[in-house]
Amino acid sequence: MALLLFAALTLAAATVKQDGTILRSGGCDIDAPRQATLAAGTPLEVRSSIAESTGVCYRVTATVNGQQVIGNLPSQAIDGLETFDQARQMASSGDSVQLTTAQVDGLRKAFAARMPSGSRYQQASALIERNEAARALELLTIEAAGNPQNPDVLVLAGVAAWKADQPKLALEHWRKSNTMRPNVEVALLISRVERELQHDRSGDKTTGLRAVLRYEGQSIPYGTARTIVEAIDSDMVRLGTLLGCTFPERLTAIVQSPEAYRQGANAAEWSGGQFDGRIRIPFAPGSTVDAHLRQTLTHEVTHACLFNLGSYPSWLHEGLAQKLSGQSMAPAMRDSLRDMASRKELPRLENMGRDWSGLSTRHARIAYALALAAADELMAGPAASVGIQSILRNPDTLARITKDLNQRLGLN
Repeated sequence: MALLLFAALTLAAATVKQDGTILRSGGCDIDAPRQATLAAGTPLEVRSSIAESTGVCYRVTATVNGQQVIGNLPSQAIDGLETFDQARQMASSGDSVQLTTAQVDGLRKAFAARMPSGSRYQQASALIERNEAARALELLTIEAAGNPQNPDVLVLAGVAAWKADQPKLALEHWRKSNTMRPNVEVALLISRVERELQHDRSGDKTTGLRAVLRYEGQSIPYGTARTIVEAIDSDMVRLGTLLGCTFPERLTAIVQSPEAYRQGANAAEWSGGQFDGRIRIPFAPGSTVDAHLRQTLTHEVTHACLFNLGSYPSWLHEGLAQKLSGQSMAPAMRDSLRDMASRKELPRLENMGRDWSGLSTRHARIAYALALAAADELMAGPAASVGIQSILRNPDTLARITKDLNQRLGLN
């Protein structure tokens, strides 16, 4: 859901460490203009972060003389960053998988069901389901040319184009279809892709062995783009071996300026990445490929890997994405989960649902933390003995292990 929790996690727990701390504009560099001088203990709302040559710089809001001021502080000037960083990592894109990709796949299944059995349309739908969208698009382009007045063919061709990272072609097919026969879901996708294209400046491409990266060449050096695509390639090999997933076609990643990312993906300022069938990452000019970015990439590749394997509950998606990207839980959060479990205030894993977008901010934060705790137990216990691949490929095993995890976490 690229999580709603963040706005309300609002990070009032973050404060200024020392008296006389200087709030700057335009970055944390010592030459950046001064905006205000802050006292120790001043509450901060941490909004986003960027890696600079001198370290991580955070964009924050502070109240100075009764007025809210937005500026920048280095990490060493802030207390309570652990909360921000953990929440941001938890606020990744697992529910974007289930919102956007499931929406597109729902259209594919509904429209393909109306096609003749054994037809090229059915073949193309099966190819899309196996994540071979480029091959499906070849078939459907021919069929759309021969049946230009069939709105179902155009919808399916649009799905293949969108999954093959050809949003302009997808938009063209969906617009034609919706003119012939209006459909609310198609109209929503048209609106989404129109917004995405309006703000997308990622016209440059670099191709790795397993991934292709679209990026904004004006703000991201080619060498940096190569480092990113090579990191994704490496994650795809490692996670493919660990989880047993395959990628029949290259995985698309899109790296944009934070502004273009937020506007095109309709993402919050704090959002660190999304997976909607493609990996989408904000990357500010001058940033480096640091440990945090690598963790974000791994998180999103995990979602892509699991999505390619099948349909899994949100707790498993988000738990493994956090765990396999190297995230660990703060001791205070783990203690809080134990206390809540003892008071019977936590849901069982199977009751956590597939769509977390309707959760309150507090409940969403707890859900992500509980998912990570479950993944910790899974990897240290059942997965260590029978293998994570065996669990992922056997729904009956997953159901039994979920029951065991509930007991381990005190969720009975």
